Amino acid sequence: MVNSLPSCATQGRRFGVALFFEEMACSAAALPQDSEAKEKGVRGMTCWQGDEENSPGTSSPLPDGAIPMGDRVAVSITIGGSLPANLVDDFVTLVQAERLSIDWGGEPFDRSQFPEDGPLRLFGQEIRDGEIAEIEDFCCTHDLPYLRWSGGAPSFGPEIVVWKGSGDRLRFTADEEERVVIDADEARELGTFEAIAEHFADGSYQPPAFRIAA
Repeated sequence: MVNSLPSCATQGRRFGVALFFEEMACSAAALPQDSEAKEKGVRGMTCWQGDEENSPGTSSPLPDGAIPMGDRVAVSITIGGSLPANLVDDFVTLVQAERLSIDWGGEPFDRSQFPEDGPLRLFGQEIRDGEIAEIEDFCCTHDLPYLRWSGGAPSFGPEIVVWKGSGDRLRFTADEEERVVIDADEARELGTFEAIAEHFADGSYQPPAFRIAA
């Protein structure tokens, strides 16, 4: 089920490895899906603020002043909407700080790489804790809908986060193929095929085309 957190919080961690439902004979492939079929998972969060510090456990204390490295995983984000021209440099700076590019392992992003048509897709590797909070908060602040996928690590599972341009950010349990999955408990909570279908359809959200407004 999707639950709302206080306005724009990105708090809460991932949900571990999802299991497909035990009792309902339906799967993601059998349900209505949008173009990239990212079906919906769990937990909502509304738009603004960063997340909490979260580091993996260690067998001995960190030295004074040391910064926990966290787990580093692959991330992709699809962004749509209208970015004001006076904010382009700020946006590019955030993207470059996360070392995102328009292809897996591609060249660093620059302002010449905005799409002519369709949403902006960015990819990153070795992203700490699978989060790009400053970019996501920027998108929420400036009305840029997005979908972000992060791979899993020993301390957390893969996830998808969707923000449709208003209301809550929705967090979904996912797999390593950028697909959302739900487990047996979630299926039971949803209760009906229609509710499950809606659940997956919400997670299949695809942002609109990205453009720079004059």
